[in-house]
Amino acid sequence: MKQYLILSIFVVLVISNSFAQEKQIQRPDGKAISAASIDNIVHKLMDTAEVTGLCLGIVNGNNIVYAKGYGYKNKATGGFNDTTTCFNAASLAKPLFGYIVMQLADEGKIDLDKPLYTYLPKPLPEYENYKDLAGDSRWKLITARMCLDHTTGFPNWRELTEDTSHKLHIYFMPGEKYAYSGEGIMLLQFAVEIITGRKLEDLAQEKIFKPFGMGRSSFLWQTAFESDYSVGHNMNEDTLSKTRYTQAFAAGSMETTIADYSRFVASVMQGKRLSQSTAQEIFSPQIDIYSKHQFSPVDDDTTNVYRN
Repeated sequence: MKQYLILSIFVVLVISNSFAQEKQIQRPDGKAISAASIDNIVHKLMDTAEVTGLCLGIVNGNNIVYAKGYGYKNKATGGFNDTTTCFNAASLAKPLFGYIVMQLADEGKIDLDKPLYTYLPKPLPEYENYKDLAGDSRWKLITARMCLDHTTGFPNWRELTEDTSHKLHIYFMPGEKYAYSGEGIMLLQFAVEIITGRKLEDLAQEKIFKPFGMGRSSFLWQTAFESDYSVGHNMNEDTLSKTRYTQAFAAGSMETTIADYSRFVASVMQGKRLSQSTAQEIFSPQIDIYSKHQFSPVDDDTTNVYRN
């Protein structure tokens, strides 16, 4: 019996300070590494960790120098991964949504530091999904920047808190500290769709997928994905059911391939479709992280190990 819960995954490695020539692969220390060596390392790690399948992309000098699929996309059918195999990107959808928001900021359509409620036609608690915030005026402080740097005070998901009522709460003063939050990303999506009058998928196609050549990526399930997609596998390597999203969620409904996502990462590193100042803002420190744990907004355990 397998000892681990294994999901099909993909990974993009970025070595931004290298000056690799086309298709020459460099390690972070600047030394060259062959494709055969990468294969050997990946196969060894997969065998050791009992990983059913993965895809790997490497970006050197802000350009893609390597992309390959390994293992199974579906072990039950014997299907193997390749660079066109679609994966659910899960939270890797968040950076892509963030890049859309930064383009909107560049265009002057959203101010990262302006409270989001000022863009809405009515107070936030008057919307069904945010009615739980009535009586707590701190929602008026939440900005797009806070959503992007995970300082809204929201939990990751209201359904996963110890509060059995599953109500949405603000657990600390917005902007005060870090606590990873899918709820914050979804609030920003809600605001962005109102500000622009457009759905997330339309914005993503216009601002990211089409200009960056990501032809097999979408926040919604597409029939074209049926020909080549990955599924998860449990600890026995039995396949898990595939979720086909019919509603776009910025926090995690995106389907993409290693080839497409590597194109996105390379484009971000190149600052494509952004002004130089906005591109630099993406890589600027936003808040010191002192919390020991990523997800709990009520955890007061702190540490200094994340500081430079």
